[in-house]
Amino acid sequence: LPMSDSPREQNCGSETSDKVYQMESKPRGYCLIFNNYDFSIARKEVPKLHSIKDRNGTDLDADALS
Repeated sequence: LPMSDSPREQNCGSETSDKVYQMESKPRGYCLIFNNYDFSIARKEVPKLHSIKDRNGTDLDADALS
């Protein structure tokens, strides 16, 4: 979805409206983003995550936010 400073500027069709988090209150608060790349410890310590792959591209995601 395109990003906007104002919720009124966003064009959210009915098919995506249930996936959009409304942020209309003021102040809005904080957003904490974890940029996980290396999942080697999870692969070793959590059996059901043994096949999880490292997340390539996290540096591109971080650059897009700045």
